[in-house]
Amino acid sequence: MSSKTQLPDWDDMFDEVDGIAELVLQDGLLEAEYDFEKSKLIKAKLAGTGEGKSPSATSILAVIDSEESLLDLRNRRAINRSNLKRAELKFKIMQMQVDIYRTESANQRNANLP
Repeated sequence: MSSKTQLPDWDDMFDEVDGIAELVLQDGLLEAEYDFEKSKLIKAKLAGTGEGKSPSATSILAVIDSEESLLDLRNRRAINRSNLKRAELKFKIMQMQVDIYRTESANQRNANLP
């Protein structure tokens, strides 16, 4: 009985890890940029009320939800997270291929015992 499962290329696995790390970094940077832009909008909204009145949470959220720069950042982050999830799943499949290969190899060795 020969093993039917092919091992993934180790270099491909290391490349995938590097890709995942890059996507995680991009996600963190996009999150920081989003939070910074959101805080600028909130500060501008608070400063624009005048006479010590605070805007309602609803009006602040309406400004944040309609701000195009934030929509763009949210879209970019969603795309990045989708790519990250895809890369993580691909790596998990590679790990499963290694596990299956290991099991098949062990079964083959056990079948050849006297």
